[in-house]
Amino acid sequence: MRFLRALPILPVLLSLVLGFGIPGAAAAELRAEEEESITEEAGEDRLPDSFFDDALFIGDSLTGSLGTYNLLNGGLGDAIVFHMNGLACHHLIQQNKQIYFMGESCSVERAAAKAGVNKLFLMLAMNDIGAPLEDLQYCWETLLERLRETCPELTVYIQSGTPLRTDDFYFTRDNMDAYNEMLQAVCEAYDCVYVDITEGLEDEEGYMKKEYQLDNVHLNPEGCAIWMENLHRASCYSQPVTADSALEP
Repeated sequence: MRFLRALPILPVLLSLVLGFGIPGAAAAELRAEEEESITEEAGEDRLPDSFFDDALFIGDSLTGSLGTYNLLNGGLGDAIVFHMNGLACHHLIQQNKQIYFMGESCSVERAAAKAGVNKLFLMLAMNDIGAPLEDLQYCWETLLERLRETCPELTVYIQSGTPLRTDDFYFTRDNMDAYNEMLQAVCEAYDCVYVDITEGLEDEEGYMKKEYQLDNVHLNPEGCAIWMENLHRASCYSQPVTADSALEP
């Protein structure tokens, strides 16, 4: 299992302090039972861990939480999971921000090419919220054009933003809903795969369920388990996907 991160040890230490530590025997057994129940409900709809063997995940601190969960519990096969705190699509395009990946500062498209993967999972919602939607759409379109030019065979999966705990300044449910709608339209236009990871995380009003909250935007380990399982649910993908499919880019 490969796990890359912007700072080698700090994210793991923070995650352990904030609740991602290895649980005691009783807690571990309970979590295993919950995950087994989720898996059974998914049935044949569930993608195996090996589906992610040739995948690269890039995102912000939320992806860092998912990466820590994967490090401790598995679930993403041999996927490479990389995060940079505060990363956003408009930073990558409007500010030409680069990521430090495999020993060098580079663009996202260079990172995907360098990793030699067939699948790229992007999660860049939270730090984009608040910027003008038309600017964000332009940034995503530009990023996808660069990815297509550099890695024409790459299948790009764009994950939805996670639910918010409550409305706070520009972190609002309406802004997140509008952002996710824009992502779906961009995915359709650029033949990418939209992945709705919100299933099971939202309450009846569309906010993050209390039992999965770490803070206003981040998920606790139980929330990451739901997120992980949604990545395994073929029904959460906007295009048909199976364990054996290679989805043409």
